[in-house]
Amino acid sequence: MKDKPNKVTAELKVVVTGEFYDDESTEETLRYVVEQDLEDAGFDVDVCVLKEKKYNKMTDQEFLTHIIREICDFAVDNKMEPNDTLSTVADNIKALLEISTFNGWGRS
Repeated sequence: MKDKPNKVTAELKVVVTGEFYDDESTEETLRYVVEQDLEDAGFDVDVCVLKEKKYNKMTDQEFLTHIIREICDFAVDNKMEPNDTLSTVADNIKALLEISTFNGWGRS
C-alpha cells in the first residue's frame, strides 16, 4: 500500500443529457449540476460546455475565411506585427492546401 495517492489527471469529453422541468434551464445549468455533483463526490473538476463548430456544413470558401479569421484573431491577441501576421496566414493556408485534396498544389 502506498503512503500517498496516485494523482491522475485526464481531459475527458463526456456527453450528458439532463431533463429539467422548467423553461429557464440551459447547457450552463447542466454544466453547473454536473460540476457540483463531481465536486461533491470528491473530484477536483473544471467543467465547461464545448461549443462545437459545424465545419462540415461550411463551403470551402467559408471554411478558409473562418481559418484566416481565427489566425488573425490569434495574431491580434498575441500582438504580432502585420508582416508576421500575413506570413502566419500564408503559412497556414499553404499547410491546409498541402493536407487537402490539393496535395502538392503550387509546387514545381
